[in-house]
Amino acid sequence: MWPEDRVKFLSGTEKMHRFSITGHAEGGKFSCQICGGAVCTFVPNGRLYDIFGGILTDFNFQPSMRINHGERFISMQDDLLKFRNMPERAGGSDDLVTG
Repeated sequence: MWPEDRVKFLSGTEKMHRFSITGHAEGGKFSCQICGGAVCTFVPNGRLYDIFGGILTDFNFQPSMRINHGERFISMQDDLLKFRNMPERAGGSDDLVTG
């Protein structure tokens, strides 16, 4: 997840479709109107973008935390913080889990 001020869409925003299950004026999931591929989710109360990793190229990303780890299928053995759902600033409980 990236703070809003760290994200810049270089092109194609006119081809993005936004869907919000809650009807929020800003938040929701964004996808490509042409192919239907997922682009990102915007979390308005935390001003965060959840960018889907598959769309990034030439990008060396090193994660700093794991989110929604309470619903994991595989336990990750690393030193990253593991949030049961989301950090508080993103609207979650801020609860941590182990494993």
